[in-house]
Amino acid sequence: MEELLEESPKVTPEIAVDILRNKEGLGDTEIGYGNEKALNQLLAHHGIVFKPEDLMVWVSSNPYQLGEFVAYDLKEIFTEDRKIDTSKSLSKSNQNIKEDSFLYSEAYHNYEKYRDLEEMVSNAIAQETHLDNEVLNEFEQSNPEFWEVHYLIGLYNYNKGYDAVALKAFEKAASKEITTIPNKEEVERYIRKLKRRLN
Repeated sequence: MEELLEESPKVTPEIAVDILRNKEGLGDTEIGYGNEKALNQLLAHHGIVFKPEDLMVWVSSNPYQLGEFVAYDLKEIFTEDRKIDTSKSLSKSNQNIKEDSFLYSEAYHNYEKYRDLEEMVSNAIAQETHLDNEVLNEFEQSNPEFWEVHYLIGLYNYNKGYDAVALKAFEKAASKEITTIPNKEEVERYIRKLKRRLN
């Protein structure tokens, strides 16, 4: 947040929205979509930007704060003599902030695919069921910079006894931006254990 704010000494509502939508790590590094170290983890239901001196507010629309931010004039909404006409929108559509172009990218399409595949791989791990290699390859390609993708592939292969494949996946996970110290330590434990088993 501090890094992004330093780039823009004066923050307009549009810049504030860009900051809320930021999906990168420090120094604009790619850390995988959904990483908790990003401001926009592609999980949030909504975001709100206030411009207090003008009593203006912008509220995001789906998905994940990527949709249009709809503008509302609070002075107009809370005017005492205002009669509420429920047939009309209260928004100031001419001041809306456009949706993020990321919504129309291949990366976003892949992220949506990743969410479906992540559930499938996690269920296969929990229920000890089999997955085709094509599914695991597609899962890896859907969000290749995210450490957790490689961790789950490693865990799946570890549980199946495919130690060499599991080690490669855990090492790849270790090369990415891992969210927490306990996560990093767990990945490192698997790597040490597999190296001992393979030697």
